[in-house]
Amino acid sequence: MQLDTDAQGRVFQSAQRLQQGQVRLGRMAETALAFAEWLAVTYGDQGLKVSALCPQGVRTRMLEEADFGNGEFLKEGALEPEQVAEAVVKGLRAENFLILPHPEVAEYFRRKAGDYDRWLRGMPGMTVIQGHARFE
Repeated sequence: MQLDTDAQGRVFQSAQRLQQGQVRLGRMAETALAFAEWLAVTYGDQGLKVSALCPQGVRTRMLEEADFGNGEFLKEGALEPEQVAEAVVKGLRAENFLILPHPEVAEYFRRKAGDYDRWLRGMPGMTVIQGHARFE
């Protein structure tokens, strides 16, 4: 399939998938990231620009009303939507694949990749309740 050289693709998901590995909704986020990677690999040489936005906590009504288990850190480090928007604009201009408004998420990702077994051992205690969806 040939693409228009001005084609662009954007995938939006939670940083939670990069760092915590929850299962149910996490699978959808994992699929979204994998799809974004596939698009970039498959069509990048044809000019498709793909970015995946992976914020951690964003100060929205959904976050404020969420019932958390061990996820209170999402509220503590939450960014304003305007801050996330600024990170998106900056990331798109730089044509970054991963757009990470929270700098610490990049470190979480590096740690996961650097010692996957350690990351797996640390995940069982990370249960977050977000809205009415429980990530386990």
